[in-house]
Amino acid sequence: MTHDEPGSPRADDDRVSVRAVFADLARRLPGRVGVRRRKGLGWPARGRGGARSAGARHRMAVRALAYACDERDFSRLVRVLHPDATLAIDRGTEHPDRLTLVAGRAHVIDLVVRFLDANPDAVAVECPVDGRPGIALHTAREIVGVVTAELRAERISRLRLVVDPVRLRLWNGG
Repeated sequence: MTHDEPGSPRADDDRVSVRAVFADLARRLPGRVGVRRRKGLGWPARGRGGARSAGARHRMAVRALAYACDERDFSRLVRVLHPDATLAIDRGTEHPDRLTLVAGRAHVIDLVVRFLDANPDAVAVECPVDGRPGIALHTAREIVGVVTAELRAERISRLRLVVDPVRLRLWNGG
């Protein structure tokens, strides 16, 4: 089977799951990725259903998003985001456009790319945000954004990017 045939793993990037993206990540970065392989169990080794496996899937998706942002790998962003993904950018009460909402994976990626281009030194680091896995985007001096994500069908369907200087002041220790 060639990779151009329908049904092949790489025929349509939209069909690649977060699981496949993270498996690729685990192969490239052994020791840096918190994934355990167990003899005799399928990949990934996780239970069926339940809150624990949902949390593990959420962490895997957020790690894949952080890696895609940190490496500026936009084809990986396409694979991590759900086709109907939405992004809400919270700029704070002092900005005229307090909340910017976009829908659709292409529009979400466009705004993420613009934000990363505006902050070329930003590094994506996975960290807890409101008790759930999230991402802090920081430069050498300060945190420039905080991202939270929600999943649907093992892909990220909702992103919220907070760039409000008042809220980020708490993250920056001020």
